[in-house]
Amino acid sequence: MINRYSKFYFYISLIPLIVMLALHSQPADAYINPGSGSDLFQIIYSGILSVLMFFKTIFLKIKGVFIKTDNKEDKYE
Repeated sequence: MINRYSKFYFYISLIPLIVMLALHSQPADAYINPGSGSDLFQIIYSGILSVLMFFKTIFLKIKGVFIKTDNKEDKYE
């Protein structure tokens, strides 16, 4: 049977594990060339702009349903 404190006890038991992993760090002998940084920046930047354009398109379609446009043909009839 799961009592209401089981999640709390689970998260409390994870704290010593996280502390031990954080204190047991080793240096990483890794190298990232300069081109990789600019590629990563370009991927992040294009992803953010794609999401913004997606939501802008949806917003404009919804806005077009509620806003009446004046056509020149209807204006003079």
